[in-house]
Amino acid sequence: MAVGALAAGAMLVVPALPAGAKGAEAGGAGPWYYLTDSQGGVASNVLEYGSPNDRVYAGDFNADNRDSILVRRGGQYFVRNALSSGPADYSFYYGDPGDTVLVGDWNGDGTDTLAVRRGGQYFIKNTTSTGPADYSFYYGNPGDTVLVGDWNGDGTDTLAVRRGGQYFVKNSTSTGPADYSFYYGNPGDTVLVGDWNGDNTDTLTVRRGGQYFVKNSTSTGPADFNYFYGDPTDVALVGDWNGDGTDTLGVRRNPVKWVPGDGRWLVGSQVAPARYRSGAGNGGGCYWERRSNNADDLNGINANDFNLGTRAYVDLATTDVAFETSDCGAWAPVYSGSYVDAPRDGDWLVGADIRPGLYTATTPGECYWARVTDFRHELSSIIDNDYGSYQVTVLPTDTGLTTSRCGFVYAGSASAAGTTAAASNGDPTEIAATKELAEQADK
Repeated sequence: MAVGALAAGAMLVVPALPAGAKGAEAGGAGPWYYLTDSQGGVASNVLEYGSPNDRVYAGDFNADNRDSILVRRGGQYFVRNALSSGPADYSFYYGDPGDTVLVGDWNGDGTDTLAVRRGGQYFIKNTTSTGPADYSFYYGNPGDTVLVGDWNGDGTDTLAVRRGGQYFVKNSTSTGPADYSFYYGNPGDTVLVGDWNGDNTDTLTVRRGGQYFVKNSTSTGPADFNYFYGDPTDVALVGDWNGDGTDTLGVRRNPVKWVPGDGRWLVGSQVAPARYRSGAGNGGGCYWERRSNNADDLNGINANDFNLGTRAYVDLATTDVAFETSDCGAWAPVYSGSYVDAPRDGDWLVGADIRPGLYTATTPGECYWARVTDFRHELSSIIDNDYGSYQVTVLPTDTGLTTSRCGFVYAGSASAAGTTAAASNGDPTEIAATKELAEQADK
């Protein structure tokens, strides 16, 4: 549909999706959030927070002008003020476990807090802390759909009641009739609220599948523009994720941290971006590739490896589109295990598989090793490497060690053996040449 083609009363009918309006519960399931700072395109930030079945909301809970994710479990709320994976900063209680909850800046202090809805009555609390409501008021009917937004640009959020395709806006959190009403979209549309153009006024966006129709005024009329983001089945959230004054989208997904076996798996929807370990399959060689697209072209390969060893690691990045694997067996999320003092060919995680220290090669002639910062298997992942070496010193700050044809044996701590290793050799050209020399020896 062309930009501007969405008008009140238009006859395009699609199944309604769960509401993701600003201020309301997002719905859906999954601990992974894919947030974009632009209208369309790819995710700018990917994070893991909470559990798959948590109830979630978005808001600015510390007045830093950036929205983040709030997790609800019953009547308890877990606030994290950073858009990154990690634990909550603090928690508090408000209302009853079965209450409908809305998020907004009810007093214009720049901080979003909670309001409990019970029928047509709203109980406002102006701090994210345990305790009673500061005040309450009535608006609309108990069965109304309610949206939250700053409809007049005064810095304070208030309510709008939705009845089908008609919206009744009130510019104060007080009992009384609507200030005005308008129409937008169809009665069955999913609707989101946000400040889409940075003018400090919230307006509506209609969602149909993966397409979003944005209107920059609370008035009857067609959309101003439209764009696509995510998959049609995604649950959408709205927030100002980067503090630029403009609201954009995020989607919530529930990919698994497990790659069952051979095939191509979409990163973000089927498998989560994370670190995985494989037992390297049936011993005939494990092949994998991280892809920037879901096509079959060579240009789409971000990195790949053919591992003849006993185990393999890979870090799936948030920017990867797909992960393809063949003859590697299942890939499991990394867990800590017992140390191996004679690491064979393959990838080894420092602190989980092997300990830091000095390792000597029993077959040094064609021994290749690489100390790495991650398991993306890119040249930039390599801290230092060597071919034909008889020893390597693994540092506690190294993420892993990749080894081929070395037959390494742990010889003790680096200090006890009187050896040291640099954090990086600082020569990317030498690293690339050494890696190429080892690859030629494999052919």
